[in-house]
Amino acid sequence: MARSATPYVLRVRVKGKEYLYYRRAIPGSGTDWKAPLRTPQGSAGFMADYLAAVTAYERAVLLEQNGQPGTFGALWDAYRKSDRWRALSPRTQADYEADVRTLRRVSSIGVLSDVSGIELGAVDRVACQALLARVFRKHGRHRANSVRAVLSVLLSFAIESGLVQPPNPVSTVPKYRPARDGTDQRPNLAWEKSEIDIVIAECNASLRLPIMLGLYQGLRIGDICRLDTKHIKTIGEEYYIHLKTSKAGVELNHYIRPEVLTELLARLPIDGIICRNTAGNPWKLGSLQSAFHDLIRRLSEGDTRKVRPNLTFHGTRHTCASQLREQGWSRDDVADFLGQKSSTMGEHYSRHADLRIHLRNKLKSLQPLQ
Repeated sequence: MARSATPYVLRVRVKGKEYLYYRRAIPGSGTDWKAPLRTPQGSAGFMADYLAAVTAYERAVLLEQNGQPGTFGALWDAYRKSDRWRALSPRTQADYEADVRTLRRVSSIGVLSDVSGIELGAVDRVACQALLARVFRKHGRHRANSVRAVLSVLLSFAIESGLVQPPNPVSTVPKYRPARDGTDQRPNLAWEKSEIDIVIAECNASLRLPIMLGLYQGLRIGDICRLDTKHIKTIGEEYYIHLKTSKAGVELNHYIRPEVLTELLARLPIDGIICRNTAGNPWKLGSLQSAFHDLIRRLSEGDTRKVRPNLTFHGTRHTCASQLREQGWSRDDVADFLGQKSSTMGEHYSRHADLRIHLRNKLKSLQPLQ
């Protein structure tokens, strides 16, 4: 990744191919605005492409800072100033912002114009369905359903604020379901035992500890990246992770399992962030994800494929939950361990658990009927 001589143009090289983006910060928002530049730098059409991106950026900044009354942009601005927004965790706020940016990108082409400028009275079921259909075509089912949830939250807020009349138009727009032919693979699968052994054996030392913290402690990748020596506590000879989760804000007090402790103590710095890359710098979330994907790609390619190609880092959390359920933990216990606030999420994370052995042992322990 490198900056071009042209202002705000970013050059990214992936698998030998170069991609150009116009990337520039939106003042006061803490986020960047980014748009792909389709024509090669130096070609006849590049400057027209570049100027179109500049114009789109200026329009986005205007809508960000001066949402016109009665528009979706003004609703988004009002929501971010409300108590509801302040009650969200920073991670959830970032997810909402990403989904709204997705809405803006897909709606900035064609008859719908930028969603920020759409009058709230025009945001009916048909408009919502058209917007979500664009997200689905460009980004897939999971992002479309995520955007749908955020859109529903915003319109519910508009109804409560008296800006639009009920009912919520998103409530009648169905979620996107998995394809029946199996082509839409469910993400974040729990790993198989053989895959755990292979990945831990094949990864380098800088990746091993983050992966093990996901597999055996159930930590999210964001919490792994910010795990600090101050979060490691001792009680006698036992070590614990005492951490407030970044997404739900739940206090964790995890006993560090023996599988992790040896690796942790071997890489524990005197002070500061624990998980570091090969250069000795703290892992950034995107860099850790990228290194992990490169590892899985290497292990899943060719005739000697060792693991499934769709393993994800977040799947380590599902793997941890599944292992706990298979060992007899309840859904509530799993949810508490993962830092979730409801047993429903405990069930969600452990849905891949194979409970046959656990149930077989339960049956064996039954007393004979009298």
